[in-house]
Amino acid sequence: MAEFEELKREMAEMQRRFSEHAGALDQARTEQREALSLARAVIEHQSAAQTPPATISIPRDRKLPEFSGPSTNTGELSVGEWVASMRSAFQVMRVPAEDRVELAKQHLKGEAKATVRFMLGEGEKSTDDIFQVLLDTYGDKVPIGTRLKDFYERK
Repeated sequence: MAEFEELKREMAEMQRRFSEHAGALDQARTEQREALSLARAVIEHQSAAQTPPATISIPRDRKLPEFSGPSTNTGELSVGEWVASMRSAFQVMRVPAEDRVELAKQHLKGEAKATVRFMLGEGEKSTDDIFQVLLDTYGDKVPIGTRLKDFYERK
């Protein structure tokens, strides 16, 4: 019987602690709600008081490089540089995905334009298709090991 009384006391103590913790938890939740509503009011007040942030506009008529095929002049872009500059321009100018293929085709000239037309026909679905054809056709085909060998054997 003494054990039963001891268990009853322990149970009563646990219930008391539980109710204290539950009360503290309810109070913390109430304080958190008040803090959130105060923070929301402060943010709304600040956003209403401030002027809208300055916007930067980048003109879409930015001059993009043209690619015509194998570079004969030393000043012309290689295919890798052209692809990188086009991808950068697409991102900076925020060109929609549906306009990218047409914009890339407009900046191809001569042999490169004929190559894309021949290799893909009218089946260009993305700029990645065009870029891959150009990289495969006009890209550097010499293995890196050979380039390194030539570099280290130079006089």
